[in-house]
Amino acid sequence: MIGKTVKGNGFGGVLRYVFKKPEAKRVGGNMVGQTPRALAREFRAIANHNRRVKRPVAHISLSPSPEEELSDSKALDFAIAYMDKIGFSNCQWVIVKHSDTETNEGKPRPHFHIVANRVQPTDYRVISDWRDYRRSEVAIRELELEFGLIQVQPSWEFDRIAPSTGQKQKAKREGATDEQVKVQLQYAIDIAASGNPTMPELIQKLKDKGVKAQVHFQSTGRVQGLTYSMDGITFSGTKLGKAYTFGGLQKYRGVTYEPDRDSFLLKVEQEAMITPNPPSVTRNLQALGLPKKRSNGREL
Repeated sequence: MIGKTVKGNGFGGVLRYVFKKPEAKRVGGNMVGQTPRALAREFRAIANHNRRVKRPVAHISLSPSPEEELSDSKALDFAIAYMDKIGFSNCQWVIVKHSDTETNEGKPRPHFHIVANRVQPTDYRVISDWRDYRRSEVAIRELELEFGLIQVQPSWEFDRIAPSTGQKQKAKREGATDEQVKVQLQYAIDIAASGNPTMPELIQKLKDKGVKAQVHFQSTGRVQGLTYSMDGITFSGTKLGKAYTFGGLQKYRGVTYEPDRDSFLLKVEQEAMITPNPPSVTRNLQALGLPKKRSNGREL
């Protein structure tokens, strides 16, 4: 499923666009109005309670894979779960199906438009748009798995490296699993990064899912890089895409890292991965200027 969100000010314009197509079909939602004009009045009546919001309209398009046979009822269930995950469960919204697009092979490709009000009718507060594209992507990835849908990578998802045609052909020919693991790692990291965890928290969440993420340090103490391992296959963050490097996780995935807070935990975790039976962390008494503890027993 590919999701895209556009925010705006006018409900009337987007509703006319969504409903004007001859084959447009209203699938569901929580609105009373039956026409674009009635729906626009219903939306605006709530949005006017918070005039500080300049863009109360959220226009979300959801496009399943061309190979997906998605019924209207399943699409509605997906939309309800999706709106809940991105924080719009209390908001006004309506979903409309369009069937006017085709694949390159001429096969119909239905897609869905959701028009929602970012101003909540319960308290007139606005749904934050900070990193909303990220919330949407995480929600879609989780729901694809929950609903058993074909996973679709957005064409604009530039921060993730997709396998080339040659790599896909090689994997099919040789039965290789590297590319499958790469995609699984990308999705696992996306989900684990939700909620803006710290770097040690992200690594622990991945560990709980069977993914070994290891931060590598230089002798100077600076971070050198990050690798991920699953099913005996290891990728550097760079090979997965720039969003999965140490810096990319912070820039594109919202993971936080503070050296004074996190570096010690990451180094201990790194040592545990390298050493099968890592020694316990104890204080060096002599380094602290204290006398070496002597044994009470007699030396033989």
